[in-house]
Amino acid sequence: RLLAPLGWPIQGLGVIPQVCTSFGEAGVRSQLAALGRGRPPMGPAVARSRAARPPLPPAEAIQIRDSCPPAEGREPDMTVARFLFEHPAAYATATIAH
Repeated sequence: RLLAPLGWPIQGLGVIPQVCTSFGEAGVRSQLAALGRGRPPMGPAVARSRAARPPLPPAEAIQIRDSCPPAEGREPDMTVARFLFEHPAAYATATIAH
């Protein structure tokens, strides 16, 4: 069993990102706009994943993971990285625990 330092389960759940690029360009634009306004777009999903404790029922893990399904690296990932690099306040919003 793999647990993050704060006790939430990585195994079976993974790590929920602060910005999800799995839903395409429009989703990325919406999330970056939210970050620009100081709102963490994945905040509720991240909080739910961090509140989870083992043993985590598979159905609950699937619900949490559905907030950002796994995807291969692609151009939206680089778009987000550039945005966060160029906008320090948005980077702070994305990296500060909420």
